[in-house]
Amino acid sequence: MLRMAFRIIWEKNHGAGDISHFQALMTALETVWNFSDLMNGMMAIPNLIGLLLLSKVIKAETDRYFKLDKKGKL
Repeated sequence: MLRMAFRIIWEKNHGAGDISHFQALMTALETVWNFSDLMNGMMAIPNLIGLLLLSKVIKAETDRYFKLDKKGKL
């Protein structure tokens, strides 16, 4: 009984994956690369926002580092 329930759940969850795999095989390679480039670009956006929000902290820590480096305390 448990084995049958597991099999039904497995097939239900992984059956849709077969359709997407088939669709990916039929998609033009250029489309796949364009989508990949788009997703990589989208990942950069939160990082850039974080850099802008933390720019004052980055400046202060950089100045502190160079002051300690000049004093020879690193």
